[in-house]
Amino acid sequence: MPRCQVAVLLLVSACISPQPVEDTAQSGTTVQGQLTESQFQLTWQWRDPWPQGVCLDCSLQNMGPEVPGWTLDISLDENLETIVYSRGASIQGSGNRLTVSNFWGTNLGAGEATDFEFCAEPRLQLEEILEVVIADEETETDPMLYGTLIDQDGTLGLQYQQTGSSNGGECLTLTVKNLTGSAIDGWLLEVEMDDEFTLVDSSVLWPLQTSTTKVEIYPDPGHVWLSGLQETTGEICVAPLVVPIGLISTVNIVEH
Repeated sequence: MPRCQVAVLLLVSACISPQPVEDTAQSGTTVQGQLTESQFQLTWQWRDPWPQGVCLDCSLQNMGPEVPGWTLDISLDENLETIVYSRGASIQGSGNRLTVSNFWGTNLGAGEATDFEFCAEPRLQLEEILEVVIADEETETDPMLYGTLIDQDGTLGLQYQQTGSSNGGECLTLTVKNLTGSAIDGWLLEVEMDDEFTLVDSSVLWPLQTSTTKVEIYPDPGHVWLSGLQETTGEICVAPLVVPIGLISTVNIVEH
């Protein structure tokens, strides 16, 4: 066969060779969605995907009158394995369902929006808002179930909220926040409770009960570093339900 014909055949072969399909996480393609139910519109978008999971940035807009509280029951496209981080709302899940609720005392006004985020495994997408529960304005809430403490130096803050139960105990979501503009590359919280308790479970945070009324809270290895004003959230479960009343911190502030 003449050389010119061989060259033509090679050129045609190169043009019609099948191209590999790009993975969404590698190509940078945006994965996002918008769900509407009742008076709420929920917009979500993937952020920072990794091989086993992904973070989702969410914004919930209230298109109706002001509400004192809300809870969304959301279906997922896959079964949830774990929530590794959450911020801005109380977020819990099981199977292919996700429950998101506002923190107590955070009303959502007419036309207002609130943002929350979470990171989970595997890579999930929000499919549908199955149910919306709006809190009754006359519903009384126990003030002991929600509160904030600040350490002795005003360096770290601790927000707590009762969020559920596990292993026969009541669970508190704990949000630890760096209140300074400087980074922290190591921290420990010594928390005193209002009564005797037994630690029965935890998530993300590493607690160590040191007495019948005290627990030390350590960060997991992925949350040792806190940038200025950054926060991290985890959960401890205790029996019976007790409330934090005292806070002492030990921190290592990064000097500039």
